[in-house]
Amino acid sequence: MDAPRVTKDEFLATLEKSNLVPPDQIQKVRKLSSESTMGEGLADVLVERQLLTRWQAQELLKGNTAFTFERYRYLSCLGSGSMGTVYLARDLVRKRQVALKLLSPRLYDNAEAVGRFRREIEIVTSLHHPNIIAAYDGDCVGKRFYLAMEYLDGQDLASWLTEKGPLAIPLACECLRQASIGLQFAHDAGLLHRDIKPANLFVTWSGQTGRPLVKILDLGLSLIMSDSGMERLTQSGQILGTPDYIAPEATRNAKAADERSEIYSLGCTFFELLTGKPPFQGKNMLETMLKRLQEDAPALRTVRADAPPELEAIVNQMLQRDPEERYQRPDDVASAISPFCPQR
Repeated sequence: MDAPRVTKDEFLATLEKSNLVPPDQIQKVRKLSSESTMGEGLADVLVERQLLTRWQAQELLKGNTAFTFERYRYLSCLGSGSMGTVYLARDLVRKRQVALKLLSPRLYDNAEAVGRFRREIEIVTSLHHPNIIAAYDGDCVGKRFYLAMEYLDGQDLASWLTEKGPLAIPLACECLRQASIGLQFAHDAGLLHRDIKPANLFVTWSGQTGRPLVKILDLGLSLIMSDSGMERLTQSGQILGTPDYIAPEATRNAKAADERSEIYSLGCTFFELLTGKPPFQGKNMLETMLKRLQEDAPALRTVRADAPPELEAIVNQMLQRDPEERYQRPDDVASAISPFCPQR
């Protein structure tokens, strides 16, 4: 069934309630409305005149009037998931665009979800590195948790794989090199990411050099490394992370995860960037985890024939089941793959 048409007067009433257009501009909008007979036509005119974004116009036509949270005005919806929604927003005080992450209202009383979101606010606002997404502001207003981060123009590597397939070898190596450097910075600050995967690596392009810039996203599962073990936000024994990328030792016991577990996750990610699929695939999560526990990863060159043998050896070392046999630090990985990266 088609959505009911919105009259011009209905649209104008909704627009005024939204406060998207300053009061001194409303009269101009009313004059523009003479060019349209229906709300849709007026919405198109306002988008063309850059008084509204296309998303704002669509939301207004649905009758929505809530476009502002604290000092942020929503410009468009970048995406939503089980934890909440991310908007492209304008900081009305700092006069800049941000990615505004809001916790889903259905999770306001979920202690684990709230704990994870709080942790992400604490971590991201404390880390400042070119390869980690920057945070500007984060807090809780009432029950509404929010995190304002830098807005990145690009895409995450999971989306890249879906749309374009495996990366060229030099680009895949450069993405992993930068991710390793960012991860090393987090480790040196005493933090484990715990969910490294293509979806949490975002690539954007430098306007000055045209080179890729990789940012690590989603530090909500991060844990503090300490001499006594780990400070955990989840129940004892719970597996954290995404099954396709969890190291064998972390599958057996989440408390066993350390820097080398992140190397394994990087290895799974690297393999997927080069081949288009993770190294271990099962019919379900349990079968995938059992394969990881019982089998060696497939040789890279059996899936990516143009990969140099030396690169295959690097991936193989990252994916060793025994943590002692892997690279021990992310910067070791960065150094190993540097010869395969584009010249800087």
